[in-house]
Amino acid sequence: MIPTIVTENSRLRMAVGAPGGATIITQVLQVLLNVLEYNMDVGAAVFCTLHT
Repeated sequence: MIPTIVTENSRLRMAVGAPGGATIITQVLQVLLNVLEYNMDVGAAVFCTLHT
């Protein structure tokens, strides 16, 4: 598992994790980008990852 904690102005913005495997880095990165850059809600961001 790869836990990732994102803070903004010293406050928790989001925490993301994914199970192990070959696609772990790209899955976490894609969810982070979908939420932080494309303003998607977390459910939609997880639903449309590349490796579904």
